[in-house]
Amino acid sequence: MKTSRVIQFVAAAMLLSGGCVALLAHSQFASTICFCFIGVSLMRRSELSRPVPRRELYVGLASLILLVTVVIVLNFVVPRSVGERIVCSPAFVIPFWALLMLVLFWRWRKERRLTDA
Repeated sequence: MKTSRVIQFVAAAMLLSGGCVALLAHSQFASTICFCFIGVSLMRRSELSRPVPRRELYVGLASLILLVTVVIVLNFVVPRSVGERIVCSPAFVIPFWALLMLVLFWRWRKERRLTDA
């Protein structure tokens, strides 16, 4: 059981690093794909096979609607070239990568303690 959690952590860390490298290479599509699969790589097999509870479905849909709204509003406020330059710059990507790696490690450590108990 512990080995599978370590493998999941390594896979999620590799996807996160790959997504950040894709951002640095100005490939938003590849980075989006990598970032989307991080959550799936951390799920247990039992979580993948169970039906999605209504509350989680509503939270996911609300988050997606909020994200799309923010992107549409930002397209009107910030010119595309400036936004892309900011998001793809190393000054943004490196702290973003470090923060997400820290969050990923905290989550893995917490779940490891729960499976060890």
